[in-house]
Amino acid sequence: MTDNFQKPAAIVLSFAIVLLASMLCFYGPCFSETGDNSTVNEVFVVPVSGTVDPGMAGYIKRVYHKVSEKPNNLIIFEMDSFGGRVDSALEIVDTLLKLPKEKTVAFVSVKAISAGALIALACGDLVMKPGTTIGDCAPISFSSEGPQMLGEKFQSPLRAKFRALAKRNGYPEKLAEAMVTSSIVVYKIVYKIEKDGKAIYIDSQEYEDLTDAEKQSIASKVTVIKEGELLTMENEEAVELGFSEMTVSTIDELLKARDFADYRIVRIEETWSEALVRFIGKITPILMMIGLAALYTEMKAPGF
Repeated sequence: MTDNFQKPAAIVLSFAIVLLASMLCFYGPCFSETGDNSTVNEVFVVPVSGTVDPGMAGYIKRVYHKVSEKPNNLIIFEMDSFGGRVDSALEIVDTLLKLPKEKTVAFVSVKAISAGALIALACGDLVMKPGTTIGDCAPISFSSEGPQMLGEKFQSPLRAKFRALAKRNGYPEKLAEAMVTSSIVVYKIVYKIEKDGKAIYIDSQEYEDLTDAEKQSIASKVTVIKEGELLTMENEEAVELGFSEMTVSTIDELLKARDFADYRIVRIEETWSEALVRFIGKITPILMMIGLAALYTEMKAPGF
């Protein structure tokens, strides 16, 4: 009986040791620096990649505690995410909002889709690499029939969050909401006597509520988002629509455009423990299936 117990225990322990060693090899140190160490200005670069999950939320919290020790330094969040869990994204957003908005930049290096777009818009500024995309944050669930868009009960609070972030960071509010809800129709309005010299984005309901005199003062009305569409922008569209500050190919180019000189880039990577948590989260369904299969086997063959 003791031997039967010790063998599986030894296998599990060996597997844990191999897994731990593998994570250490793959992820290594959590900090790396480039540039002249004699310089004063530090620029923190934080990779935000992969699925948005609780592990990523924990990682961003650690980053916050690290960078909050030096509140005058610029923090660049390097975005490459296709989305993930909305609750984790909202937790990350709440963490980012604790930082001074003028010190945070989202640099979309590949994509910021769904929950990734929510995180990117929480930063004070948005900068994109050529050929990258951002948008499409409709909440969905997966069933036997495939992905299904969730209803107004789920869209409404998410829309409110996008609206609040847009108001905070100076993005067009109606266009931000159009990333969440496909039923919103958005027009680009230019008045004959322009207000503040800028185009205005309004939805179809706001347009219907305009008085006849206000409608007659409109020089042009262009439909930007049609009904049934979700706003997803490539880098040039994001600049044109007032989201992206500029398009650059590298972080160094970004810093040069902002007149940064004598800086040192400090990359804050995930630790092996954070990577392990995220890895376990990905294989949780498999572990559950193995556990259920083992339980079924034990019921059918007690003592196996």
